[in-house]
Amino acid sequence: MKNHKKRKLIPKRTNALSICIIGAGGNFGQFFTKIFEAEKQIVFPIGRKNINKLKTSVEKSDVIILAVPPEAASNYYLKLKGLVKKNQLVVDISSVMSLNKKSLEDLNCESIFLHPLFAPNVKNSKQTKYILVSVKSGKTTVRSRFISIFKDSGASVIESTVAKHEKNMAYIQALSHFNTILLAKTMSDSDITVKEIEDFSTTFFRLQFDALSRIFAQKSEIYASIQFNNNTFLNVLKSYQKNLTELIHMVENKDYQSYDKVFEKVIAKFSPLLQNSFEESQSIVQNLSGNFKKVGFLGPIGSYSEIAASYLNPEANYIATETITDVLKMINNGELNYGVVPIENSIQGSVIETVDGLYKNKLFIEKELVIPIRHCVASLTSEIIFDKVEIVMSHPQALGQCSDYIRANFPNAKQIITSSTSHAFKKIADEGLVNAVAIGTNSAANEYGLKILANNVQNTENNETKFVLVTKTFNVNSKGQISSFVIVPKKDRPGLLFDILKSFKDNNLNLIKIESRPSKLKLGTYIFSIDVNGNFKDKSIERAISAVKEESDVIFLGSYNQEKIEN
Repeated sequence: MKNHKKRKLIPKRTNALSICIIGAGGNFGQFFTKIFEAEKQIVFPIGRKNINKLKTSVEKSDVIILAVPPEAASNYYLKLKGLVKKNQLVVDISSVMSLNKKSLEDLNCESIFLHPLFAPNVKNSKQTKYILVSVKSGKTTVRSRFISIFKDSGASVIESTVAKHEKNMAYIQALSHFNTILLAKTMSDSDITVKEIEDFSTTFFRLQFDALSRIFAQKSEIYASIQFNNNTFLNVLKSYQKNLTELIHMVENKDYQSYDKVFEKVIAKFSPLLQNSFEESQSIVQNLSGNFKKVGFLGPIGSYSEIAASYLNPEANYIATETITDVLKMINNGELNYGVVPIENSIQGSVIETVDGLYKNKLFIEKELVIPIRHCVASLTSEIIFDKVEIVMSHPQALGQCSDYIRANFPNAKQIITSSTSHAFKKIADEGLVNAVAIGTNSAANEYGLKILANNVQNTENNETKFVLVTKTFNVNSKGQISSFVIVPKKDRPGLLFDILKSFKDNNLNLIKIESRPSKLKLGTYIFSIDVNGNFKDKSIERAISAVKEESDVIFLGSYNQEKIEN
């Protein structure tokens, strides 16, 4: 016990900050949690599920971040007012600063606004830019240490004031959103059809529609908050209305001269930006023409693999395949740049088709995503009689995950295996199977017009599946904290597996998973698939792998981080 206490007194990370993130379940909350953990900071994520830990987390933190909508922040400010101390820093991640400026000023500690000018799905810190506004200064070094985390990672941090921020964002953010929403509303009020939009779309319109799709993928409250709570925006909107009236007048009167003067004025003011923006748009246009990375997933549309693909590689050309093997083969053959496939389920265990396929096709894992699995059961009609159901159809993993529900509700039905959960829904719809039900995602039921009979039919609430983003390109993520290998013994002998495991133990490495698989060369010979905590370039892993290589071939499958979608 004495030795244990002494070790606890030695700080392991003298430069690390303790950071409490309120709103850790949101998009930016998850983004900052990932960023700070990758930078070896100590993170205390606070979401709705563990809000009871707010007090203890705040008390042991150097920095408290509010990553919540501006209107929701007021409740947290009331709690923080009695909790924070002078040596702490409170950071409001806000796009509308005037709303909570007074609340930050009233806190008994240093405080700042930090507005991220990017979406939370950016690939790395070098793609990020922040507007920093100091609200209340202090005498500690916490603020400079916190900001250095961003600057050291390559992010751009621009200092400003609340007034300047609100004025600029009234144009750059609120007005641009407003203009796009106005375009969408005008088109939705017209009699133009979706098919006509697809048939007549120009490249310029597709650029605008891409911006439109980003806005309408979010909740309306986000944009309402930006436009309603920025006190500068109403004046900007009145100027917009005046200019709109003038342009309408030019069109009515076919006033070419005045119209030309508008162009001259715009070009004169924005000429330094126009060339760079044009070159950037040209790059986007090339992507619109089909140069996005091709990402395959286990289809058809509506599968969990499609959901995972949209998170792991959101900007891509998606290609649905019939089997996991098809995805992996197409990557190996160069037909796909990436693939998204399931690799392990918390109930049914490893997806062998993926485990074997990665090794066989010599592919690499770039990312791992854990998705909560919430199965529904659906049929062609909501009037179906459960006792009359003749067929229960789904992927074998899903059938196993829902075995209790199937046994209780469809004891006499025949179980039909499909290549994916969504394929079961499609088959029922395509073939008009009136006495059959499918098990899988709600989105698949909606996609193929089936009626949902029940939700959450899986055996346990803790049903989760790991999906991996895989590629043929060798790329070591220097910040990846999970590494995967396949160990192929050159010759079997007593104690071989023990010695392999001992190599990792001797280097103080945690094996997350080890699985033996038939070598497919000879009956009774096996290879070992392992996952270990640590990066491929860590000295401890290098030493362990070097020891294993004395008697086995070792195939590296990638170093990566795990992301997780909350329920």
